[in-house]
Amino acid sequence: MSIPKHAASPRVTFREVLAQSEFRAVFSAGALSQFGDYLARAAVTALVYSASGSVALSAAFVPTAPTLYGGRLALGDYLMKWLRDSGAISG
Repeated sequence: MSIPKHAASPRVTFREVLAQSEFRAVFSAGALSQFGDYLARAAVTALVYSASGSVALSAAFVPTAPTLYGGRLALGDYLMKWLRDSGAISG
């Protein structure tokens, strides 16, 4: 029994892929999501630095915080409590 040989499939160009409106929508949403994640990380870094005044703490806290505290929602709750307790924000 022989394995059938298929003709080589034609190469697809970026232009052809980006011509699909569905792909453009998914690609744009992914790019926007990654940009939002970057901005969120920068904002958390700035908040930790402004609350603590420590560059080392802000650098060490941000990459590990979502893993250690159970995700973004828990991180947000923890940060808000910490900022209120430290007096950085009121309310």
